[in-house]
Amino acid sequence: MNSSSKFSSFLYLLFFGALILGAFLLYNSKAFEQNPPVIDSPSELFWNLKDPLKIRIVDDSGLRNYRIYLLKDGTKTLLENMTLEKHLPEVSFELHPPKNVMFNRERLLEFEIEATDSSNWSFFAGNTAKKKITAVIDTKRPMLQLVAHSYKITKGGTALVVFKAEDEFLDRVEVSNGSESFKPQPFYKKGYYASLITWPITNNDFNAKITAIDMAGNMAITNVNLFKVQKNYRQSNLQLKDDFIDGKISSLIEEIGERPLVSFKSKVEMFKYINEEIRLSNESVISKVGQANLAILPAHEFSLIPFYPLRNGAAVASFGDHRIFNYAGQFASESYHMGLDLASVQNAPIVSTNAGRIVFTGFLGIYGNVVMVDHGLGLMTLYAHMSEIHVQKGDTIAQNSVIGKTGMTGLALGDHLHFGIIVQGQEVSCVEWMDAKWIKESITDVIKSARTLIDSQGN
Repeated sequence: MNSSSKFSSFLYLLFFGALILGAFLLYNSKAFEQNPPVIDSPSELFWNLKDPLKIRIVDDSGLRNYRIYLLKDGTKTLLENMTLEKHLPEVSFELHPPKNVMFNRERLLEFEIEATDSSNWSFFAGNTAKKKITAVIDTKRPMLQLVAHSYKITKGGTALVVFKAEDEFLDRVEVSNGSESFKPQPFYKKGYYASLITWPITNNDFNAKITAIDMAGNMAITNVNLFKVQKNYRQSNLQLKDDFIDGKISSLIEEIGERPLVSFKSKVEMFKYINEEIRLSNESVISKVGQANLAILPAHEFSLIPFYPLRNGAAVASFGDHRIFNYAGQFASESYHMGLDLASVQNAPIVSTNAGRIVFTGFLGIYGNVVMVDHGLGLMTLYAHMSEIHVQKGDTIAQNSVIGKTGMTGLALGDHLHFGIIVQGQEVSCVEWMDAKWIKESITDVIKSARTLIDSQGN
């Protein structure tokens, strides 16, 4: 073979190689991508006909058009045919109830969404995706009925509400105080619920209400008319001293171990770190544990005796105290004391008056060594500053169980117990739950009357 023939063969191979490479690159280019559009919508859903259905379509190469069909009695009716001038990678639109449909007779509506992208695949026709959507028509609101509730609630305190919620497609129910929501628990018989509700000391717009929402988004709201008792909590102005910051605050910073002492520019910064940042972090843990809501017993069997965690304990600090801290005559920080401090003898035994399950044990910053006990219905107790812990997470304890000893761990200056009451993560007044009369009138009598009323209705 002469050199001319060899060169021709080389050009021939080069041409076909380039042709194959070009075809391969074109085949794998974005212009010829083969992925069909993705139609983002449930295949089955509930529709109240008031709120439009929200549909989202995405595609790598951009969307060329989409169509919406109504499927009824074996026929396919075009509702919308949208051609997109700009081939956007994502399109969202709302599907409204079609006209000329007797919705009072229809329980189901079926739609088909068809979307085509701008790819040159399939002889430049693009990739097409189809999706059928079945909508269950539900325009009826859930039924809500109050059964029983506490007569009153004190600012910083707790109340109980029992109610009935019914709907064929009930999704969720919740109780609210105007700022926080509470998850109710099933009560006694099907369709009935109970929930404790709190009035936080920082909430000046308490408004108790129950909300029920079904799968279609239909909503019913009922107000709970509790008699509101205002209460003023003490405000204290406290002067920070150097020996306190150099001693207790410094040692607690080192024990927590998140920041070295040299990273602080001033003594006020050290105190603010403990009193604000660490306190907030600790309270977040308490709230999270408190919302776990283990439901260790049926709500209608909830019963307590007054809490008495420390024998012969004297109150040395009250719930709700608003503490203003000053240093060298200037404002430094502030906080609320969200428990009851009790003191007796050093290393005194701490008792869980009521049965429950241990849901937290361990060191928790300003609270020191802590135990939390779940007593059911979203109610938990907290024991802090302990020198010894005698229980473990997961333990089930009986009435009057000794769970540890008092101490001065955390931000405690002397041996004492910090006792707290937690309702679904919200810290509330302890005094109510230490009062037999209040427990009877506000909690157990409400449960008893609710059961009696439910039985009388034959449900």
